[in-house]
Amino acid sequence: MDKKTIFSTVYKNRFLFLICSMLILGTFFGTVVLKIIPENIAENLFGFVSKSSLDFKGIFINSFSFPFIIIIGIYLSGTGIFGSFTAPAILFINGFFFGFENALNYKFSGMNYIINSVIIFFTLTVFIDFMMIVLSENSIYYSKQLAACLNDKNTEKPHYNAKKITVKFVTFTVILAVVSFISSCFYKFIQPIL
Repeated sequence: MDKKTIFSTVYKNRFLFLICSMLILGTFFGTVVLKIIPENIAENLFGFVSKSSLDFKGIFINSFSFPFIIIIGIYLSGTGIFGSFTAPAILFINGFFFGFENALNYKFSGMNYIINSVIIFFTLTVFIDFMMIVLSENSIYYSKQLAACLNDKNTEKPHYNAKKITVKFVTFTVILAVVSFISSCFYKFIQPIL
């Protein structure tokens, strides 16, 4: 593979690299922040994020609500001209909370949490993050097209893009609800017997 092909491939996927980098950086910073927080505050936060005391409905709401807020933010990024900045920033925030929550759970639950989190990570978290990455990449493209249309008055407005991203948003919301339901079943019924 020559340099031209490599640069061409990287350039075509530049938004994907940007989005994935922001997600990874956010996860890293979320993990590092736990070392700065005092022990008593970290312990109180652990009580807040721990799912062990919740009933099934509470676990479902806990699993669904934050990713849904992130997906709404990403979706709205694609409807404006600043989506190139806001979509990666939203994924950074998502990564930050993911890293912080997992570091917190590991700190106070130890090896039990690692086994359960590996199962959840490879079955559900990767799937949800994949949806967010796809939606973020689309949001950046649609935002750039919208900005180009506003700069060039002769260009037709991309109404079809709004329809495409809305269909993806609704589809991903339904998938997120199903994935959150499966995750809640795991936490409530399967995790206690592992």
